[in-house]
Amino acid sequence: TIAGKTAEFKVTVQLVQGKQLPELNAEFFKQLGQAETEEDFRKQIEERLRNEREQEIERDYQDSLAGQIKARYQFDVPESLVARAVADFERHQLEEHPEMREDAAKLDAAKAEEALRQSADLRLSYILQRYAKEYGIQLSPEEIRTRFMLQAYMMRQNPEELIRSRFGDMLLHQIQEQMLTTKTLGRMVD
Repeated sequence: TIAGKTAEFKVTVQLVQGKQLPELNAEFFKQLGQAETEEDFRKQIEERLRNEREQEIERDYQDSLAGQIKARYQFDVPESLVARAVADFERHQLEEHPEMREDAAKLDAAKAEEALRQSADLRLSYILQRYAKEYGIQLSPEEIRTRFMLQAYMMRQNPEELIRSRFGDMLLHQIQEQMLTTKTLGRMVD
Protein backbone atom coordinates (compact mmCIF):
# COMPACT_ATOMS: atom_id res chain seq x y z
CA THR A 1 0.00 0.00 0.00
CA ILE A 2 1.02 3.58 -0.40
CA ALA A 3 -0.67 4.81 2.77
CA GLY A 4 1.64 7.08 4.73
CA LYS A 5 4.21 7.35 1.93
CA THR A 6 5.16 10.47 0.05
CA ALA A 7 4.30 10.54 -3.65
CA GLU A 8 5.08 12.92 -6.45
CA PHE A 9 2.76 13.40 -9.43
CA LYS A 10 3.22 15.26 -12.69
CA VAL A 11 0.13 16.59 -14.41
CA THR A 12 -0.52 18.48 -17.60
CA VAL A 13 -3.41 20.91 -17.58
CA GLN A 14 -5.37 20.37 -20.77
CA LEU A 15 -8.06 23.00 -20.36
CA VAL A 16 -9.11 25.70 -17.91
CA GLN A 17 -12.80 26.59 -17.97
CA GLY A 18 -14.77 29.26 -16.24
CA LYS A 19 -18.13 30.89 -16.52
CA GLN A 20 -18.23 34.21 -18.26
CA LEU A 21 -21.53 36.02 -18.11
CA PRO A 22 -22.50 37.99 -21.21
CA GLU A 23 -22.85 41.73 -21.14
CA LEU A 24 -26.43 42.90 -20.91
CA ASN A 25 -26.43 44.97 -24.07
CA ALA A 26 -28.53 45.36 -27.22
CA GLU A 27 -26.62 42.57 -28.98
CA PHE A 28 -27.34 40.14 -26.14
CA PHE A 29 -31.07 40.93 -26.16
CA LYS A 30 -31.24 40.61 -29.94
CA GLN A 31 -29.70 37.14 -29.66
CA LEU A 32 -32.46 36.17 -27.26
CA GLY A 33 -34.94 37.34 -29.87
CA GLN A 34 -37.34 38.56 -27.20
CA ALA A 35 -36.38 42.17 -26.59
CA GLU A 36 -34.32 44.96 -28.07
CA THR A 37 -33.24 46.56 -24.80
CA GLU A 38 -32.65 45.62 -21.20
CA GLU A 39 -35.71 47.67 -20.24
CA ASP A 40 -37.91 45.69 -22.69
CA PHE A 41 -36.43 42.44 -21.39
CA ARG A 42 -37.15 43.39 -17.78
CA LYS A 43 -40.73 44.39 -18.72
CA GLN A 44 -41.27 41.03 -20.39
CA ILE A 45 -39.93 39.19 -17.33
CA GLU A 46 -42.13 41.27 -15.03
CA GLU A 47 -45.16 40.57 -17.23
CA ARG A 48 -44.40 36.85 -17.27
CA LEU A 49 -44.03 36.79 -13.46
CA ARG A 50 -47.27 38.78 -13.06
CA ASN A 51 -49.12 36.33 -15.33
CA GLU A 52 -47.74 33.34 -13.42
CA ARG A 53 -48.83 34.92 -10.13
CA GLU A 54 -52.32 35.62 -11.50
CA GLN A 55 -52.59 32.00 -12.70
CA GLU A 56 -51.50 30.79 -9.26
CA ILE A 57 -54.16 32.95 -7.59
CA GLU A 58 -56.76 31.63 -10.07
CA ARG A 59 -55.76 28.02 -9.27
CA ASP A 60 -56.00 28.76 -5.54
CA TYR A 61 -59.51 30.17 -6.01
CA GLN A 62 -60.50 27.13 -8.07
CA ASP A 63 -59.08 24.74 -5.46
CA SER A 64 -60.91 26.61 -2.71
CA LEU A 65 -64.18 26.51 -4.66
CA ALA A 66 -63.76 22.79 -5.36
CA GLY A 67 -63.16 22.17 -1.66
CA GLN A 68 -66.28 24.13 -0.73
CA ILE A 69 -68.40 22.21 -3.24
CA LYS A 70 -67.10 18.88 -1.92
CA ALA A 71 -67.87 19.88 1.67
CA ARG A 72 -71.29 21.37 0.97
CA TYR A 73 -72.92 18.80 -1.30
CA GLN A 74 -73.42 15.33 0.11
CA PHE A 75 -75.18 12.70 -1.97
CA ASP A 76 -74.64 9.05 -2.79
CA VAL A 77 -72.42 8.14 -5.72
CA PRO A 78 -72.20 4.75 -7.43
CA GLU A 79 -70.41 2.46 -4.99
CA SER A 80 -68.97 0.43 -7.88
CA LEU A 81 -67.00 3.48 -9.10
CA VAL A 82 -65.66 4.15 -5.62
CA ALA A 83 -64.79 0.47 -5.12
CA ARG A 84 -62.92 0.32 -8.44
CA ALA A 85 -60.93 3.46 -7.59
CA VAL A 86 -60.11 2.10 -4.13
CA ALA A 87 -58.98 -1.23 -5.65
CA ASP A 88 -56.67 0.67 -8.02
CA PHE A 89 -55.40 2.70 -5.07
CA GLU A 90 -54.75 -0.47 -3.04
CA ARG A 91 -52.90 -2.11 -5.92
CA HIS A 92 -50.74 0.99 -6.37
CA GLN A 93 -50.05 1.28 -2.64
CA LEU A 94 -48.96 -2.35 -2.38
CA GLU A 95 -46.67 -1.94 -5.40
CA GLU A 96 -45.09 1.23 -4.02
CA HIS A 97 -45.10 0.19 -0.34
CA PRO A 98 -44.91 -3.61 -0.02
CA GLU A 99 -44.51 -3.26 3.75
CA MET A 100 -48.19 -2.28 3.92
CA ARG A 101 -49.03 -5.97 3.37
CA GLU A 102 -47.83 -6.55 6.92
CA ASP A 103 -50.00 -3.82 8.43
CA ALA A 104 -53.62 -4.54 7.48
CA ALA A 105 -54.96 -1.84 9.82
CA LYS A 106 -52.83 0.83 8.15
CA LEU A 107 -53.88 -0.36 4.68
CA ASP A 108 -57.56 -0.43 5.67
CA ALA A 109 -57.32 3.10 7.09
CA ALA A 110 -55.69 4.34 3.87
CA LYS A 111 -58.37 2.62 1.79
CA ALA A 112 -61.16 4.18 3.89
CA GLU A 113 -59.60 7.62 3.47
CA GLU A 114 -59.27 7.03 -0.28
CA ALA A 115 -62.93 5.96 -0.51
CA LEU A 116 -63.97 9.27 1.10
CA ARG A 117 -61.74 11.22 -1.27
CA GLN A 118 -63.04 9.34 -4.31
CA SER A 119 -66.65 9.90 -3.25
CA ALA A 120 -66.02 13.62 -2.84
CA ASP A 121 -64.24 13.79 -6.21
CA LEU A 122 -67.14 12.01 -7.92
CA ARG A 123 -69.67 14.39 -6.37
CA LEU A 124 -67.58 17.33 -7.55
CA SER A 125 -67.32 15.82 -11.02
CA TYR A 126 -71.10 15.30 -11.27
CA ILE A 127 -71.82 18.86 -10.13
CA LEU A 128 -69.28 20.38 -12.52
CA GLN A 129 -70.52 18.27 -15.44
CA ARG A 130 -74.05 19.44 -14.80
CA TYR A 131 -72.94 23.07 -14.51
CA ALA A 132 -70.90 22.76 -17.72
CA LYS A 133 -73.87 21.29 -19.57
CA GLU A 134 -76.26 23.93 -18.26
CA TYR A 135 -73.96 26.82 -19.20
CA GLY A 136 -72.63 25.34 -22.45
CA ILE A 137 -69.04 24.92 -21.33
CA GLN A 138 -67.28 22.62 -23.75
CA LEU A 139 -63.85 21.57 -24.86
CA SER A 140 -62.90 21.66 -28.51
CA PRO A 141 -61.44 18.52 -30.06
CA GLU A 142 -58.33 20.58 -30.84
CA GLU A 143 -57.86 21.53 -27.16
CA ILE A 144 -58.11 17.88 -26.14
CA ARG A 145 -55.85 16.65 -28.95
CA THR A 146 -53.19 19.26 -28.13
CA ARG A 147 -53.15 18.37 -24.43
CA PHE A 148 -53.07 14.63 -25.17
CA MET A 149 -50.18 15.03 -27.59
CA LEU A 150 -48.28 17.18 -25.11
CA GLN A 151 -48.80 14.57 -22.40
CA ALA A 152 -47.72 11.76 -24.75
CA TYR A 153 -44.53 13.59 -25.68
CA MET A 154 -43.79 14.31 -22.02
CA MET A 155 -44.10 10.56 -21.41
CA ARG A 156 -41.86 9.91 -24.45
CA GLN A 157 -44.67 8.03 -26.18
CA ASN A 158 -45.90 8.15 -29.75
CA PRO A 159 -49.38 9.75 -29.48
CA GLU A 160 -50.79 7.58 -32.30
CA GLU A 161 -49.69 4.38 -30.57
CA LEU A 162 -50.64 5.60 -27.11
CA ILE A 163 -54.22 6.44 -28.06
CA ARG A 164 -54.76 2.87 -29.27
CA SER A 165 -53.73 1.38 -25.92
CA ARG A 166 -55.98 0.87 -22.89
CA PHE A 167 -53.73 3.20 -20.89
CA GLY A 168 -53.97 5.85 -23.63
CA ASP A 169 -57.76 5.63 -23.59
CA MET A 170 -57.77 6.06 -19.80
CA LEU A 171 -55.30 8.94 -20.10
CA LEU A 172 -57.48 10.67 -22.70
CA HIS A 173 -60.52 10.37 -20.44
CA GLN A 174 -58.51 11.69 -17.50
CA ILE A 175 -57.25 14.66 -19.54
CA GLN A 176 -60.78 15.52 -20.72
CA GLU A 177 -62.11 15.34 -17.17
CA GLN A 178 -59.30 17.49 -15.78
CA MET A 179 -59.59 20.09 -18.56
CA LEU A 180 -63.38 20.34 -18.20
CA THR A 181 -63.05 20.64 -14.42
CA THR A 182 -60.50 23.44 -14.77
CA LYS A 183 -62.52 25.28 -17.39
CA THR A 184 -65.77 24.96 -15.43
CA LEU A 185 -64.22 26.03 -12.13
CA GLY A 186 -62.62 28.94 -13.97
CA ARG A 187 -66.01 30.03 -15.27
CA MET A 188 -67.54 29.70 -11.81
CA VAL A 189 -64.76 31.80 -10.25
CA ASP A 190 -65.22 34.52 -12.88
